[in-house]
Amino acid sequence: MIEVTNTGAFSVNCVGLERAPFPLSFSATRDADLWTVTAAAAQAREIADLLPRTDDRMAVVVNLASNTYLDEGYQPWSPSRIARDLGIDCGVHRFSGWEEGCWEVSEELLVMPYDQLTVFLDGVTPYELSITDVPHTITPEAFDTLALTIATAKPPEPILPALLNSHAWLSMHDDCYTLLETTDPTLPPRLLTRLLTLLAGQTLTTTATPTTHLPEPPPALATTLLTHNPHWLGTTTPAPPTTIRIALTALPTPWRLGDTSPTPDCIATFDTTTSTWQLTDA
Repeated sequence: MIEVTNTGAFSVNCVGLERAPFPLSFSATRDADLWTVTAAAAQAREIADLLPRTDDRMAVVVNLASNTYLDEGYQPWSPSRIARDLGIDCGVHRFSGWEEGCWEVSEELLVMPYDQLTVFLDGVTPYELSITDVPHTITPEAFDTLALTIATAKPPEPILPALLNSHAWLSMHDDCYTLLETTDPTLPPRLLTRLLTLLAGQTLTTTATPTTHLPEPPPALATTLLTHNPHWLGTTTPAPPTTIRIALTALPTPWRLGDTSPTPDCIATFDTTTSTWQLTDA
């Protein structure tokens, strides 16, 4: 069961002066063994548990920008100070100043087990965040190489192939927009099912009921969508009281803020009485 709150990305973000509901957008492309996904809307804490986990690797917070913690001069705390305040047991790799102004690299890297990463992200709201994974045996010199590789990257070229055999690269903006690179073929469909769950769940939350729990769709639902088309747009649509309907439109290119919503191709329906999902033609 996935927890959805009324402070999640689909609840706090909107579109335009009319404050229209923020849609689900998802685009997944493949080049050999590398999958690249752009998606919205999601907060880091809502999707971090999906990142690939192996016993021989740890999560690295490469970049963190947040106003959750400010000092007396209204300057953001360092990542390690935030981690200490949250009781996170993590390693810290500091730089000597060359990283200032570099793309996607903070003044220090935080290295932690994945179970600690989810605790960390529960306690901070980042407006910029980048995460990857490294082996337990990584050396300080390898950290410098990792950071330099990221700092000198040239978007939109992928970063992951240049990293230390990492399984995933997650970069988030405004705690809403997601860029994911991964060699794990199961991750794109799992991210899509998570977004469908978050969008459906936000319709069930209110001020009086700020939290709800519901199951994710089966992986086959997302696989069916991505086999049919790599780019999708989803919006909730009127439905009977015991169901939640998400209208899904196959797009020719990735959705951009300001694009109109065309006629849907299919409907993902969640039945609140049976807690089941179904995908049907529109």
